[in-house]
Amino acid sequence: MSEEAGTTSRVDELLAASVQAEARGDFASAVRTAKEASDLAPDNWRASMMLGLALVKKGDALAGVEACNAACQKALNDNDGHYAPMLALGIAYAKAGRLDLGKKSMQMALEQATPGAEKADVLTNLGTAQDEAG
Repeated sequence: MSEEAGTTSRVDELLAASVQAEARGDFASAVRTAKEASDLAPDNWRASMMLGLALVKKGDALAGVEACNAACQKALNDNDGHYAPMLALGIAYAKAGRLDLGKKSMQMALEQATPGAEKADVLTNLGTAQDEAG
């Protein structure tokens, strides 16, 4: 196994562990494992996005915004127009009390999403953010 393949495999393991920790409500572990993945693969937008979302769930929305913004920049650098990092940024902004920026980010995610499940995902999160904001 090449070193790059080994790193990718380890990053995938760490991100899976972060998702599992989040599902258990162990947000400190989710942050720790996502941070380890992000440190191991600093150009990986998925690792930065997962770190940002874990930080938001842990209660540190401002740090979550920073990590999700980094994920968006990394996705742009990869020419990967995937909607997920922009959606994550919108969620982080909304949780940080910046619903205006959250809506703007989610609108951009909606424009990048493919019809079907991706658009439904964005719209569901937008509705949730608006409901939580009152």
